[in-house]
Amino acid sequence: MHVIEYRNPCKTSDLDLSAYIVLKDGGGNVIGDQLGQINDKDPFSMSSKLPYLVVVTGEHVNDYVQFAYSSLRWTSKDTDQTKQAWCNAGGWDPPDGGSCTGDSPPAVSFQSLHS
Repeated sequence: MHVIEYRNPCKTSDLDLSAYIVLKDGGGNVIGDQLGQINDKDPFSMSSKLPYLVVVTGEHVNDYVQFAYSSLRWTSKDTDQTKQAWCNAGGWDPPDGGSCTGDSPPAVSFQSLHS
């Protein structure tokens, strides 16, 4: 799964997070891709060719993203590659979160992988 998270500095903090999510199978084939809001009060449930929904929630407190697939749960702060689910996360660009004067919101890229 590859997630590009967007934070729109022109929206209130309860509505400012969204993400573009791409799911791929073991062979690298895209099995789902969607854009949606991932705010903590309204998590994004993504359908794909997988049997269960992938649920993605952006968290403002401690700045992380939560992932859920069936009973499997992990966050963007889970980096231990020996675990069943883990992430390799980037950082915000621009680092200060941007301002409300640009055409597009700043982005952070999270690549979430599980074995």
